[in-house]
Amino acid sequence: MTVEQEIRNFLKNSTFSGSVIIAERDKVIFNESFGLANYELGVPNSAKTKYRIGSLTKLFTATAIMQLVEKQQLDLDSTIDKYIADFPNGNLIKISQLLNHTSGIANLTDSPDFLEWVKNYSPVSVTIDRFKYKTLDFPPGQGYKYSNSGYILLSYILELLTGQVYEQYLKENIFKPVNMKNSGFDKQEEIIEHRAAGYNIQANELINAPYIHMSNPYGAASLYSTTEDLFLFDQAFHNKEIVGQESIDKMMQQGLGEHGLGWMVKQEENQKVVHHGGGIHGFSANYLRYLDSEITFIFLSNIFYLKQEIAEISNTAVNIVFSHRIA
Repeated sequence: MTVEQEIRNFLKNSTFSGSVIIAERDKVIFNESFGLANYELGVPNSAKTKYRIGSLTKLFTATAIMQLVEKQQLDLDSTIDKYIADFPNGNLIKISQLLNHTSGIANLTDSPDFLEWVKNYSPVSVTIDRFKYKTLDFPPGQGYKYSNSGYILLSYILELLTGQVYEQYLKENIFKPVNMKNSGFDKQEEIIEHRAAGYNIQANELINAPYIHMSNPYGAASLYSTTEDLFLFDQAFHNKEIVGQESIDKMMQQGLGEHGLGWMVKQEENQKVVHHGGGIHGFSANYLRYLDSEITFIFLSNIFYLKQEIAEISNTAVNIVFSHRIA
């Protein structure tokens, strides 16, 4: 059985609904879709299907910040009071600490009323006020805790420095140069061709995902994309077309926790892996790049899986690919 057949059989027999690309260097070795983009209308998922990518958005925010660093518009060691003068403890919190989740800023999504609040439109400055005055979880730089708040702040600081709204900056500086024509800031009111509906699983049955106003996650989780567009980003990023090697090295240097500057970093199969997951109402994502083998795995789903569930699906596909390489 070929690697393609084995992966296809596994995904067909799993609960996976979505699209998958696997590539070695610049050659796509698997590009298929499973399940339905809309279960009520019977529309199948395809390579054209646009999914919310959740926290994969953070990779784009981090890349945009590194572009500003390269243009000397921003310094990773500068503190955020330079840009937001009244931010509590802003003189202690560095840009780099927002990127690698060591700032200590409380995570917006941990708020008890988050699931209700997130249903309504919120300008980014108002969103920031929701966590701005909360006590730090730890002194900046002395701990590690995943925080969506840091990436909302980063996207706001990007806007202050460039005079452009977040989505416009990404469009002009990443999406257009990379030819990512099927990616953008998700807006419910717009007609977006091939956009998937999102689903949750309850009592082993699919249900429509609860509503979220996509203004709220901003630079932490607001984007949609396709697997093919994300592969274009993967190639452009690693070919140093959107940031240089020095920036790439910094982004992939592990900090106190599991993160570098944007990317998560781990050691697996005797090689370094940079990766990130994504989960948002009705959608899941996982993106892994095995640096030594130059093999990329991108999974986008219109079902919200628990973190360990999407990881298990991804890891099975990864193991299939590497078992064939060893054989």
